Amino acid sequence: NIILKSKFDNLKSLVSLLKDHGIIFDKEVESLLKEIDALLLKEFKVNECESIKKKLSYLSSLVYYKIEERNDIKELDEFELLNDNITQLDSVYRSNVIMYNADVLGYNYWVRFLPCRYLWLLFRFKEKDLIS
Repeated sequence: NIILKSKFDNLKSLVSLLKDHGIIFDKEVESLLKEIDALLLKEFKVNECESIKKKLSYLSSLVYYKIEERNDIKELDEFELLNDNITQLDSVYRSNVIMYNADVLGYNYWVRFLPCRYLWLLFRFKEKDLIS
């Protein structure tokens, strides 16, 4: 949750930076910013994380498409800082997903393991879903 929120904050700052330098965004970007902001304000579950991640990815592609039109933006220190933050957050997110999925695979193995299965059923443990 924290990584997705941080990525959104960085993208929002990047949009603000681009607006300050005369790049105009259409209503789709503005509505997407509001929609993602509303989704991130509430607590969300692992399965909802995927839809938020897709919306952030789409927003990111729209923003970086606008940046490709203007080379002077790429030379700004603020842009480099925000771009580095977004890149590092993506890397941290991928590594956290890998660790989470490895833990879930081990957990699901023990939940299905026959001698222990009845004990897990008694305490209502259920298998967990992997995230991508």
